Amino acid sequence: MAPALAAYRRSPASMEPPMPPKPSKSVPAPRLARLRSLAIAGAVATLAADLTGQTLSPLLDDLVPGFGPVFDPRPIGEQALAELSGLDAFRVETLGLGQALHVVLGVVVFPALWLFAARPLLARVAPRFRTFGAAAVYGCALWVAAVWGAAHVVAGNPPFLGWTSLAWVALTVHLVYAFTLAAMTR
Repeated sequence: MAPALAAYRRSPASMEPPMPPKPSKSVPAPRLARLRSLAIAGAVATLAADLTGQTLSPLLDDLVPGFGPVFDPRPIGEQALAELSGLDAFRVETLGLGQALHVVLGVVVFPALWLFAARPLLARVAPRFRTFGAAAVYGCALWVAAVWGAAHVVAGNPPFLGWTSLAWVALTVHLVYAFTLAAMTR
């Protein structure tokens, strides 16, 4: 057979259509089931953080230095919302907007930011970081955004809440949130 005709003959395996390329593992596709599990992970992480800041912190007051104050994120969120929206602080509080902001950020925004931005970025910048190393960086970034960005820049409180024990409880709370979120989205 002529070499030109042999090129047209194909084996049965080569007649199958080519496989589509595998999707990148760095940024998962946002499918509905994935978004639902992400929201559940955010809800569980928010509950773990709230349990740490509002229940465990006062219980550990005598055992662990720096613990003791109740970390409730609603007042800071309410102050920030009142400043940004121009609404009266009492109105923001009575409408429950601080709690709504807390839930939306904890259940929707922060988990999506972790999965679609922070984790892929940290995988590229620091590929030797494991999941919990990346979660520690993410938790610290959330803490800085909360106690410097929202509490100081927007709401007008002292930077990092004056470095009081409340600032350290806030750091612990944000680390617990990030570790729980990372564990549930592995």
